[in-house]
Amino acid sequence: MKRALIVDDSRLARTVLSRLLEENGVASDTAESAESALEYLKQSRPDVVFLDHNMPGIDGFQALDAIKKNPVTATIPVMMYTSEQGEVYVGQARALGALGVLPKTVQPVEVSKVLRTLHLIPGDPVSVFAGDKPLTPERATELRHQYGLDRPLVVQYLDYASHALRV
Repeated sequence: MKRALIVDDSRLARTVLSRLLEENGVASDTAESAESALEYLKQSRPDVVFLDHNMPGIDGFQALDAIKKNPVTATIPVMMYTSEQGEVYVGQARALGALGVLPKTVQPVEVSKVLRTLHLIPGDPVSVFAGDKPLTPERATELRHQYGLDRPLVVQYLDYASHALRV
């Protein structure tokens, strides 16, 4: 079973995200501070970390920096899970190594989309390529053709990998 680490000083925020992850078949561990999370990461390796920004002590960006600078944890995907928003914030988070920002007011469908994008749960590969545009039947057909998603799985994977490298 896939496992996530949720780092947030708010018990409510940890509980909400933990339940959403559980609904998607992803187990979770929690830490109420960045310091606790960094200690946890010395012993365990989750499949993803959801990291709050505003916490007492070490903040989310400082923790993200520490995770990405440590060769043992650098490859763990990190999503900021915060009420912070805006293009500047998202840019800063990505520059430090976060894959993106998940808002505290997250909808269940957004959690599922993030988990599919990280390949932590199965999903229609077309939905990963759709981005923020609505996935109409016509658009799904266009994307399947564009990315060759009706071809054998090995060919699909190679096309996906080469596309990911170009982006």
